[in-house]
Amino acid sequence: MEKLATCHDKKDFVSFWKETKRLTPRPGLPVSVGGLSDSEEISDFFRDNFYISSSLRPSRNELGAVPIGDRVNT
Repeated sequence: MEKLATCHDKKDFVSFWKETKRLTPRPGLPVSVGGLSDSEEISDFFRDNFYISSSLRPSRNELGAVPIGDRVNT
């Protein structure tokens, strides 16, 4: 904290804010999400529960469809 006061007194605000950022606690990773603690299980949980359908790519139902190149007559 003394370093913050010194930087502020010297009007060295670049160092003041760098030191402030260094002292600010950052949130850690959650211990568990939905009762899951393994990172792969957590990612699967989010994939399964927070899927957003987009018109820019095929839906989940269309993923098994025939590729476009196979449907084009040459």
